[in-house]
Amino acid sequence: MLEKKSQIKAVIFDMDGVLFLSTDCHEEAFRLTLDKKDVPVFVYDDIAGMRTDEAFRFFYQKNQLPFDEELIAKLVKEKRKHALRLLGEKGKVAAGTFDLLQRLSSQYRLVLASSASLGTIELFLSLSKTRDFFDCILDGSMVEHAKPAPDIYLLAVEKLNLLPEECVVVEDALKGAEASFRAGIPLIITTPPDEKARFLQFKPIMIVSEGQEVGKILL
Repeated sequence: MLEKKSQIKAVIFDMDGVLFLSTDCHEEAFRLTLDKKDVPVFVYDDIAGMRTDEAFRFFYQKNQLPFDEELIAKLVKEKRKHALRLLGEKGKVAAGTFDLLQRLSSQYRLVLASSASLGTIELFLSLSKTRDFFDCILDGSMVEHAKPAPDIYLLAVEKLNLLPEECVVVEDALKGAEASFRAGIPLIITTPPDEKARFLQFKPIMIVSEGQEVGKILL
């Protein structure tokens, strides 16, 4: 279990894949955006957790394809259009999210720190009705470098005026786990049991199968 739980004052949540079951929608949005653009098939795990613009740069650089910032901006706009439509149709708030955040907010300060666009975050907050539980809401546009860079988690710590060790991050993606590790913040991973081994390199304090188990650890 979590050691020194008494020193934890804040819980910093990633959104996609943790509180918002949106991974399939984002993957489909990327595929729709890249369809018929004469590019190789991409592996979504390579970019999961990354901000959209950096995900496209990573994809084009990895495949040694030419690009410029005008193309990246066009791809981002198209992907976000697909994603918002798909999330509106098929996106689901993770079961028990409202109750979990309500209970945690009575004992901890909560932050939502997502690489997602503000539009996607607003959709989640509207669907989940959890806005009032968060002390601070951070989106990918607020930092220069997105996950796996530690910027957004360091910004969360700064906004809270706390030390990294006084916080805990809840993540589900490798890029996000790396960001938390690099920020020096204790980490809880939510992932299926057969995926646990991939996250051990980031020394999580706990790996759970679903977000609801976070409550059992922290409450």
